[in-house]
Amino acid sequence: MNLRAFLGLALATLIAVVAVVILLVTGNSGPAARAPGTTLLPTLAKSTDSAAKIVWTHAGETTDIVKDGDTWTVAELAGYPAFPAQVNEAILGPSRFQTFEPKTQRPELYDKLDLNDPTSADAKSSRLQILDGAGKTLADVIVGRVKNATAGQESLYARLPSEPRAWLVRGKVDLPTARLGWVDAQVLTIDLPRIRDAWLNKPAKGGRVHVFKTKADDRDYAIDGMPANYETKDVFGSEDVARVIQQLSFEDVRPAAKQPVATTGQPYAEFATFDGLKVDLWLADADGKTWAAIKASPQAGNADEAIAKEAAAINARNAAWVYSLPSYELGNLRKTLDDLIQPKPKS
Repeated sequence: MNLRAFLGLALATLIAVVAVVILLVTGNSGPAARAPGTTLLPTLAKSTDSAAKIVWTHAGETTDIVKDGDTWTVAELAGYPAFPAQVNEAILGPSRFQTFEPKTQRPELYDKLDLNDPTSADAKSSRLQILDGAGKTLADVIVGRVKNATAGQESLYARLPSEPRAWLVRGKVDLPTARLGWVDAQVLTIDLPRIRDAWLNKPAKGGRVHVFKTKADDRDYAIDGMPANYETKDVFGSEDVARVIQQLSFEDVRPAAKQPVATTGQPYAEFATFDGLKVDLWLADADGKTWAAIKASPQAGNADEAIAKEAAAINARNAAWVYSLPSYELGNLRKTLDDLIQPKPKS
């Protein structure tokens, strides 16, 4: 055998060996074969700026996050603005996935890596489909369990729906555990030490409920109209009424134009701060839920520019929306005087 023939045979043998190794490692062949150290989602890695829609499937629920001009919105939450940081995380995180170690390609073992079918109600996996403005798929990946840092780098399990092989990939992506995680559901943040008065104007029974502090450093909220022979039932009962607007969040949201809540006349609840801000809530029942509208304003006679700006910012965020509030907040808003006080024990 001459040298040229020998070298040709050696090269052919080397190519065959490499092909076998790839086949054994990945379980794939042909153009779809991939090896450790490659970008899992190369199209997305090159086109993150083109992303215009995210379809997220988790625990049997699918959510569409859609780009509308410069704003991302959540279709299933009536087009409410998505949280920009979460959108960026969902796009940029997977774009950096690098294959590290091939794992199972047996569907019955996906569950061990939290890579089972995300359309199942008890699934812990998440499927991310990222599309451009023309509807072209930039990425389609199922994300599973996070693994401890590998060689100093964060890693997790992932697989492509189009391929049986699961992978341990280098990289990270923090995804919500529920649909509300795609939005900033906190609509009011008023620090409790600022809150001076809270009025519940329309309790289920009895008269108007008013809790208050005379000075900001008072330890507890007093209860207006409590008879001398009565005491508070719960030391935190009145504080819970005032606390409603400290970190007020929602469980569902609708455009105010489609779910009107009347905001004329006396509000359902009113809150006033020591520094001159007033916040009003109106409630209305519809479709088995209680919806709240929010308005803010400077208190009468207050000309503080910072307070005026704060009220304007609250209204700019909330004027177009009404919110379904958590049951515990509705419970605090519906408290009556009888819920807060009780007769003192007889001596």
